[in-house]
Formats: sequence, C-alpha cells, structure tokens
Amino acid sequence: MLISMESVIAQTDSVIVIQGEETQVAEKIYNEGIALYKSQKLDEAIQKFGEALKEDSEFALAYLNRAVVFIDKEDYNSALLDFKSYIQRKPNDAQAYYLRGNVYYAMEKQDDALLDYTKSIQLNPQFDNPYYFRGVIKFEKEQYQDAILDFSEAIKINPDYSYAYNDRASAKKMLDDMDGAIADYTQAIRANPKQAFFYNNRGSAKRKKGDYKEAIADYSMAINLNSEYVIAYNNRGYTYFELGDYTNAIDDFSKAINLNSQYAYAYNNRGNAKYKIKDYQGAIADFDKAIALDPNMAYTFMHRGNAKEMIRDVKGALADWEKAAEMGVEAAATYAKKSKEDTF
Repeated sequence: MLISMESVIAQTDSVIVIQGEETQVAEKIYNEGIALYKSQKLDEAIQKFGEALKEDSEFALAYLNRAVVFIDKEDYNSALLDFKSYIQRKPNDAQAYYLRGNVYYAMEKQDDALLDYTKSIQLNPQFDNPYYFRGVIKFEKEQYQDAILDFSEAIKINPDYSYAYNDRASAKKMLDDMDGAIADYTQAIRANPKQAFFYNNRGSAKRKKGDYKEAIADYSMAINLNSEYVIAYNNRGYTYFELGDYTNAIDDFSKAINLNSQYAYAYNNRGNAKYKIKDYQGAIADFDKAIALDPNMAYTFMHRGNAKEMIRDVKGALADWEKAAEMGVEAAATYAKKSKEDTF
C-alpha cells in the first residue's frame, strides 16, 4: 500500500509549512509517481520517485513509497536502502518500521524483522499489524505462548482481525488446547466467512478432538468455497478413513491427486485406503508413486512392505521394512525382525 501525499497532508493539516520551489516541483513529480504506481507501471514509478529526490533529496515520502514499489518488485535490498533513508529523516514513523519488518521477513531474516516490529509497536502501541506479524514469527520459532500474547494484542486493537484469530487458534492447537482453537477458528469465520482455509483449520481441530462428522462438515464447507482446495480434499479423505468409510476416502484422495498430481501425501493415503479394501496391487502402485515424489516418506516404505507381504512378496516386504527401519520407524524394524525369524 502506498502512502499518498494527500493522506499525509490530511494527518498534518494543523501544521503550516512554507515550501520552497524545489519542494513544490518534487511534489508534482512525486504525485506523478503515485499515479504510475496505481496503474501498475512500477519501473516508471520508481523513475519518477528518483526524479523527485533529485529535486529535493529530503523529500522523505519519495524514499518511503519507492521502497514500497521495490517490495512489489521483490527487490528487497533496494527497498531496505530506501527505508534506511526514510527512517533517517522520519525516525518516529511506526509504519516505516513495520514495512521494513515485512521486508526482513520476506528475506527470512526473522530476528531483524522482530526488532522492527517491536520498534513499530513502541512508537504506536495501537498499531495492530506489527503485533500480528511478530506473533507469526514467534509461532514459527515454536514460542506458542508468546505468539498467543501478540495475536491477542492484535485482536484487542482490531476485534475483526480474522487472521489473528486463525493464527492464535493454530498456536492453541499446537499446545493441545483444542476447545480454545475451535473457539478462535469460529471467531475467524465470523469475521471472514468466505475464507476457505479457516473452515479447513477448524475441521482439523475437530478431527483431532474426535469430532469426525463435524470435521467433515467443515472440510466440505471449505471445498464449497474453493472447489480446488487440495488439502481440504485430502483432510476430508483422511477423516473418512478414520471413520472406516474407505470408499469416500479413496474418492477424496483421488480428487486431491487429480488437482495436484505431485501431492505425495494423497498417494500415500489412498494407498492405505486401498490396502484396507484388500486392493494390494493398487495400494503398492500408490505407495510407489508417493515414494517417487518424496523418497523421505519413511512410513510409506513400511506401508508398501505391508502390502507386499499380503501378495507374498516376502523379499520385497523385507527390503521395504528395513528401509523404513533405517529411517527411524520402530514398527518397521519389528516387522523386519519377525520376517527374518519366520523365514529362518
């Protein structure tokens, strides 16, 4: 989001400033840059902001908004240079620190982002976004309680902050507070009822509680909102699997695969469902595909070994169990040991 000259003047209309000729020329060029940005002519906008700065090197907003255009172009290093120039001239602008924090976050420099979000909060404690994004980083660092505190502050400032409810719910889910998670996902849905992944996430919390039918209803709502929601099909299929409804499970896993042929988990899950209906060859074919897509899926080797055992491919089963055991699956080590004992 660009900050227009008009919005800044509106915020400071009680201050009378006598502008020099250079500033008036720079402002005209700057506003041309704003218009170009709104037309998505990013390179031309950058050029105009540069021209404005040649007229008036202290024109702070030109640095700020050029930085924003650089963000849109994912030229983060150039954005950082402009934020530095802007902050040198406007050291108390909370939004600038927040925006620079977003750049650091996009560059995966979490600690630098945390510093900027915290500075933004210090300058403006009523600014909700820095609390939210600081919470996101704390969540990623597995500091779930601290993340919850930041999401709660964002919600206190903005009671309709749907993403803050969603992410606070996810933090509560990581702490096994399923009731708290479901309550927050419900608040996220209240604030933004058209966001499909809120329903998917609430469905996962309900599934973890064992409320399978309610979970299926939420996954179905997510799919109604987004008919190409691959993860929701997979998750609904998994819930049908847990209910022993293997036909519907296979159907959902197949839909997920049709939408994303590279989705290894859906092949693994469909393979397990086929195993349950004694389609062992079909299960092996799905496990083969899952392993080809992701050779680090240790449990898939074990599952394929189980299916091979059922078609009396003892050698193939043992090889898969041993591979899974090497990857840390204890049950597979037990199967391999028993197979060797039985063969001997």
